[in-house]
Amino acid sequence: MIIPSPSTDTKPYWQAAAQGALMLRYCEACATWRHPRHTHCTCGNPLTWRQSSGKGALLSFTVVHYGLNPELAEQVPYTITLTRCAEGPQILTAMPGDHKTLRCGMAMTVSFDRVTPTVTLPRFQPAPA
Repeated sequence: MIIPSPSTDTKPYWQAAAQGALMLRYCEACATWRHPRHTHCTCGNPLTWRQSSGKGALLSFTVVHYGLNPELAEQVPYTITLTRCAEGPQILTAMPGDHKTLRCGMAMTVSFDRVTPTVTLPRFQPAPA
């Protein structure tokens, strides 16, 4: 497994994930939500952190059956998803397994997977019916 290394700019995102919350960036000047990796809005203003609803819709997905990266080889199959958060930003996450029931447009919800004592990964999965 590849474990992310939080930077100074993304530390609040990872700290919130450890507490079961998905944080996104927000521009107070133009009332626009941005991806967590952004520090400034396209309008030029600095961004603040706000808690997301954790809801979204599946835009796209792919099932990986062959691990080209040796660090991921033991995890195949796994499914990579691209989810548009209800607030607007798109988030790429992965789920263990071959999720043949996924359909573009379906409702998704965030869950949290503690992969090490210090890293918790947000993962979007199908919302309960």
